[in-house]
Amino acid sequence: MANSIQIALTKGNENEKYGKYISAVLLMLNTHATSGKVVFVVEGCSDKRLYGKMYDEDKIVIYPVNNCRHTVKVIKALNGKGYSNRLLGIKDADFDRVNNVVYSYENLFITDYHDAEILALENGVTINSVWRKYLGTNAPVNIKNDIYNDLLELSMLKWYNNSNHCNIVFNKIGAFTENGTFDSGAYVTNLFSVPENSSKQPLPKDYDLWKTGRIAGLDKRQITNGHDFVELLFHKVWRLKRGNMTIKDVARRIVDCYPLEIYRKTGLSLAIDGWARKNGVVLRNTDK
Repeated sequence: MANSIQIALTKGNENEKYGKYISAVLLMLNTHATSGKVVFVVEGCSDKRLYGKMYDEDKIVIYPVNNCRHTVKVIKALNGKGYSNRLLGIKDADFDRVNNVVYSYENLFITDYHDAEILALENGVTINSVWRKYLGTNAPVNIKNDIYNDLLELSMLKWYNNSNHCNIVFNKIGAFTENGTFDSGAYVTNLFSVPENSSKQPLPKDYDLWKTGRIAGLDKRQITNGHDFVELLFHKVWRLKRGNMTIKDVARRIVDCYPLEIYRKTGLSLAIDGWARKNGVVLRNTDK
């Protein structure tokens, strides 16, 4: 086992960069506690909380590796070592779908939409549960589309940044109006006023042309960042409640009330189920 870990850690500079995650997952695969279990590699602790709810803890072990790059690297490094039938990676799609990025690993799965938060929020049940929790009523009918539209300028800018490697730093900068909407103009102004981005302003000359060529027929679910959605949802609730609540409270509520039966119908869940059948593994009890 030690030799296997050493090989994983030293196989080129690429793997060395992610060595601590590769070695940690490799150790986990070889411990008695995980015998007979499938190891899920996910991006963060919120993902661990979400997917831990959807599968059985006596069937799987979930290990967060901090970001999407680490997820891909761990799967790539360990697939060729005989673990591909016990190792499974879940990666946020981010902009992969709109950028036509495809991965060749059968045990690496990406979310249906931009990330796990959007996956959980896309159904009306989850948002209504959040609204009822804090305000006692169902959410406004158009709340979801309103948030997508409010965030569109920011989402497009993040997509442009990702596609063109602009290295814009998107810090959490408040730009919310009194009625809980998002002021994209104020946000962009503040965004380029921070030291990390001062050399990158104004926006590249081709940005408007790039945006115009992609916005028609765009699926906003593929480009909207879930953390941005949750933050705006929080502000819409908070302006009406004005109570003791945090964005983290709302984020936890979203995970807690995301129905298993809805998750099971997603492309992500169906793809994982197919992989499990192919490899003869069980990921959840039949009565769950």
